[in-house]
Amino acid sequence: MKLSIIIPACNEEKRIGGMLDRYLPYFASIYRENVEFIVVVNGSTDRTSDIVKSYTAKFPCLRYIVEPEPIGKGGAIKVGFREAQGEIVGFVDADGSTPPEAFQELVEYVGEADVVIASRWLKGAKVFPHQPFLRRLASRVFNLLTRLMFGMKLTDTQCGAKVMKKEASDSVVQELGITRWAFDVDLLFLLSKKGFKILEIPTVWSDVAGSKLNTLQAAPEMFVALVRLRLIYSPFKFMVKLYDKYIGAFLHPPGVEPDRLLRHGFLLFASGEGANLCNLIFQLAMVRLLTNADYAVMSSMLAFVAVVTLPLTAVGTAVSFFTARLFSVRAFTAIKGFVSNAAKQLTPLFLLVV
Repeated sequence: MKLSIIIPACNEEKRIGGMLDRYLPYFASIYRENVEFIVVVNGSTDRTSDIVKSYTAKFPCLRYIVEPEPIGKGGAIKVGFREAQGEIVGFVDADGSTPPEAFQELVEYVGEADVVIASRWLKGAKVFPHQPFLRRLASRVFNLLTRLMFGMKLTDTQCGAKVMKKEASDSVVQELGITRWAFDVDLLFLLSKKGFKILEIPTVWSDVAGSKLNTLQAAPEMFVALVRLRLIYSPFKFMVKLYDKYIGAFLHPPGVEPDRLLRHGFLLFASGEGANLCNLIFQLAMVRLLTNADYAVMSSMLAFVAVVTLPLTAVGTAVSFFTARLFSVRAFTAIKGFVSNAAKQLTPLFLLVV
């Protein structure tokens, strides 16, 4: 039985060499000609592809695909799924955080389930070194939200090592639409919907120096990516489709995932709701501290300020954000010209009416 191992890689020149040094000899000694490695180098601006190429002469089981544009981890894995020729297909991160022995253990369990995934949270898992509190907290919150939104009783959807039967990957590759944070959730949710049995086993995982994950920056994006994915699998999926077709396609440069702006929109909404909650707490405190007359005066003043300032703030925020986005896609000059011409056409009409 042939094994295909997919390795998505983007700007991994400092780490992929060490990973291949461990994986290639280990699996070549076990499977000989019945293993293939598919490294999908996407959007790299460093020497990642050159480093991978240097291993191909010694290890014929290794081949690599170069995607010039950044298509994300999920996009790279989808390319690998289509190219894989083995009856068993798996993928693993290019940083080498999962040792080859732990990945082989996943392969050995494929007979008991259609899909086998590594978990850093099951009893018996070994994680080195101990993860910072914020990273552990973000991981647990993300997992809780995944359970609540998608009903999957899994402890770790985000660990980068997963193995499955070829028929499982073939059944979902055309439907996978998420390429970044929520890719693994999308993959597992589709597999579970199609009736494939998913098994988690405790793994060994080590945090390799040079991690690209910024917890504070990634946490809100991961949350909104989950919300977006849940919308896709709901009666409101038309909202995401309309956004991608008419707004995302215009405002996002090639290679940038089109849900970035949607994330920012959700974050603005969440921050607004947070402000409303703080205002409610403040109002409740004032009810207890002030007399009825004083509270009435204060409420009137706050209402007036809100009526005047909140719309202006909202408009200012929207204008600044969209202006920045238009600058990033070099469309600002065209929009400015359109607005200027429209103003010239409408000014005489306005003066005539006045």
